[in-house]
Amino acid sequence: MTVDPAELAAFLHERLDDDADAASEANATRWSPAGNAVDFQLWSDRFPDGVAQSRLAALNRANVWHIVNWAPPRVLAEVEAKRRIIRVCLDEGAVHQDLELPSRPNQVLRLLSLPYAGHPHYRPEWHP
Repeated sequence: MTVDPAELAAFLHERLDDDADAASEANATRWSPAGNAVDFQLWSDRFPDGVAQSRLAALNRANVWHIVNWAPPRVLAEVEAKRRIIRVCLDEGAVHQDLELPSRPNQVLRLLSLPYAGHPHYRPEWHP
């Protein structure tokens, strides 16, 4: 089956938009481990000085580090890096117009799609 790499890239950009939106809506900007909890600062006009401190119980240190490592700034950086990778893959005809033809850029686009394989718009033919 012929697959247009631009369609896969569009799917990836939509998922990255979802990821960026979720990270942007999480208005905590500084996350730090605190034993079995995560301390974070919330920025909002609703607070007198614009900042509120909060603590999130995370049950164990593995959860704490997972939360801290995937704080909104990290997610936004990941999204931007993946967008740049997609641009590199699509630039200057680097991809074949049919993802069935092997090329490194085609393989990279397919690999970038793997985390979203459970999404209802993911197509089985995109699987590497």
